[in-house]
Amino acid sequence: MLLSPSRRWVLPGLVLLLWLGLGASTWWGLPALAWLGLITLLFAVSVGSLLPQLGFFGSILVGAPAGPGRVALTFDDGPDANWTPQVLDLLAAAGVRATFFVIGERVEREPTLARRVVAEGHQLAHHSHRHHWSLMFRRGRLLEDFDRCSEEVATIAGHPRFYRPPVGVVAPEVMDVVASRGVHLAGWDVRPYDTRVREATALRSQVASKVQDGSIVLLHDGALRDAARPVLVDALPGILEDLRERRLEPVTLAELVNEPAYFEGAPVRRPPRWSMLPVAVLSTLLALLATGLGSACAAEPSLPPELQAAAQELAANKTVSSRFTQTKTSILFAEDVVQTGTLLLRRSDGRLVWRYDDGPAVLMAGGRFYPAGVDAAAAGKEGSAGFSLPGSGSMIDLFEALFSLQAKALGKAFSAVARDANHFVLTPTDAGARALFGRVELEVGGSPLALRSVVMDEATGDRTTIAFVDVKIDAALPVDAFLTPAERTASE
Repeated sequence: MLLSPSRRWVLPGLVLLLWLGLGASTWWGLPALAWLGLITLLFAVSVGSLLPQLGFFGSILVGAPAGPGRVALTFDDGPDANWTPQVLDLLAAAGVRATFFVIGERVEREPTLARRVVAEGHQLAHHSHRHHWSLMFRRGRLLEDFDRCSEEVATIAGHPRFYRPPVGVVAPEVMDVVASRGVHLAGWDVRPYDTRVREATALRSQVASKVQDGSIVLLHDGALRDAARPVLVDALPGILEDLRERRLEPVTLAELVNEPAYFEGAPVRRPPRWSMLPVAVLSTLLALLATGLGSACAAEPSLPPELQAAAQELAANKTVSSRFTQTKTSILFAEDVVQTGTLLLRRSDGRLVWRYDDGPAVLMAGGRFYPAGVDAAAAGKEGSAGFSLPGSGSMIDLFEALFSLQAKALGKAFSAVARDANHFVLTPTDAGARALFGRVELEVGGSPLALRSVVMDEATGDRTTIAFVDVKIDAALPVDAFLTPAERTASE
């Protein structure tokens, strides 16, 4: 019997790495390691559950040793009154046997058809009673569903010793239930996706290209949703012909691995073993939450002394006006997009105005965007009310903090290092900042002292570079430049 190798140490190993990352986040201030560990754990559990061939949580039957020249054709989701008889007729015409992984509810509805499967020499196997993937993660209901289908099949042939979970999900709970019932978990090594392929020739080709001596082929004789004629019915004669030409004999799965198809007498029923997965994930989430709360309550990260000094000097500024050149680099653009314009900043209420030379003027105020320099009538209903984007409030707050060098706000959102007295690299630490930026570089200097350039590596992968020239500090700026359309209308 060829079983995929057990990887029982994969999950405990991932949990250990996760907790090491959690320790690093607690002791060395590296929370990214803990979150990376959690993501890795959840990813491994998901992949291991959806790809049974990996055998992350235990051994799974995926084929048999080559030599005898046999393969196992397995059919899931029946018995189906419309299509299973046609499949049986084709198998009988070819004189071959197969295995039918049946759904308990369908056996209840079609007991005569299930008896025909057994009477014609085929094997009945277990494919759940209700065929619902959510049961695979709920141990109590999974046990109930498992035993009910087993009893239903036993009324026809005997308690089945082979089980294939719905959708092939092999979550740890599934492995524990299978072990407690003493059955073989049946996977496959040939999956042609016959419920998706629309052409019989394509399905036949898929099987022919993958099947080999000892293979287990996953097919479907039952339609769960679509009542249309399955492609399998038209493709099966060609599949059987190809196997015959290659001298590969279709047999039942039990015959392929030389095991009994059914239990003799009452099946094994032991309590499932205790699973560490729910406890590991829950305790890790709680620990991460505690770490996050601890980080939130910790002292704000300090900025480099040079940046703090510049921020302190600029804190007294009431207004900033500047010309800018903005360069946008993106994989969506064939070449960089360069725009020029004027920036106006009023520190008293944090309002920003961006005036593009060849485009619109935009006012950022109170976490919303407005068309600048127009009244409510010209702006229209939506423009007068302004609009917001996911994270736009944080965006405006961060823009204000960056462009006016607000030390407290920057310290909450970023950790910073000085490349020299005038250049600083900021790495986002706050969730809002991480949602917008991967990294930010600031250049501060000149006379008067001011922000001279900002390079923003955005979370989307784009890069925006803004260079400021002709900077004016505390210049008298027109008040109406900072009015929303509704405010402008009210002032007139």
